[in-house]
Amino acid sequence: MRRSVLIVAAVVVLVVGVLPFLPIVLAEPFSACACLDERKAILNPFRDRAPERVGADFLAAADSGGCSSFQGFTPGADSTAICKEIESRPARGGSLINRRQNGNTVVLVFQNNQGALRYVGVVPVAGTWKVTGYAVIR
Repeated sequence: MRRSVLIVAAVVVLVVGVLPFLPIVLAEPFSACACLDERKAILNPFRDRAPERVGADFLAAADSGGCSSFQGFTPGADSTAICKEIESRPARGGSLINRRQNGNTVVLVFQNNQGALRYVGVVPVAGTWKVTGYAVIR
């Protein structure tokens, strides 16, 4: 009985105290590419999804031709250059396959059906998340 209580307590501590701070639970140990970004990851269901929502909203706006009217850029981001990159190398759609966090910056990696990797950088600004960069690799 005591052992069961200790196991349940350890699981509760893990779920409540640790998991909310880890965006990735498990990643593929290898891939055909040496890039970490191409590896698919099991994302933590308890993570903060606000950065992902902003990234997905940005891609939806960009895919529908609304990049220049998107209001979620950081003040220092060159939105004109970002929108030109999207127009010059269009890659529609994509599902979130990985996410990296480096300090305050979160890099979201989306992959579409054609295999293109779309990177969206987001940072927190005044209590909300804003897009700071974009890149695509085919």
